[in-house]
Amino acid sequence: THSEAVTEAVARGKDLWDENNCMGCHTLLGEGAYYAPELTRVYERRGADFIRAMLRDPAAMYPGQRKMQKYDFSEAEIEDLVAFFQWIN
Repeated sequence: THSEAVTEAVARGKDLWDENNCMGCHTLLGEGAYYAPELTRVYERRGADFIRAMLRDPAAMYPGQRKMQKYDFSEAEIEDLVAFFQWIN
């Protein structure tokens, strides 16, 4: 479980994941919906900068294509989500 690596930022990121129903579209560790990309190893595949950019402005990442809702996360919340994705990796 890598529980020893759960920092406060990771826990806050997990809470944001849950509060915003990210599993309603995404899959994580084989659980969730299949509408949007699977995110278990997104940190390894795409890296922190990609995750930050996607969370800041999803429409700018893929203009004219199906896109993620913009959540208006604060920079601190984005960093918490990045920490969560790094941990879940």
